[in-house]
Amino acid sequence: MAVTVGAAAIAGSGRGSGLLEMQLANYQRQLADWCACPSGQTSEGKKIISKLTGKVAEIEKTIAAVDQARPRSGPGPIGSVSGGRIDEFV
Repeated sequence: MAVTVGAAAIAGSGRGSGLLEMQLANYQRQLADWCACPSGQTSEGKKIISKLTGKVAEIEKTIAAVDQARPRSGPGPIGSVSGGRIDEFV
């Protein structure tokens, strides 16, 4: 049984992307199971597949938004880079 946690709460927790990715993997596994199962061809199965597809898309969109909002870390400009070497200012 999957526990759904609000995307806003996950995104604001600082660990959002990891939790969302775990939830995404869970829904993708459920979706794959339903698509491979003969019950997935019934009207009820198709409803479940549609619901799971929507959840997967929603979580993927939220992950993309969280990743875009996350500040990029890395070294700032130190000097000019040319040919794989950094020019030093003396």
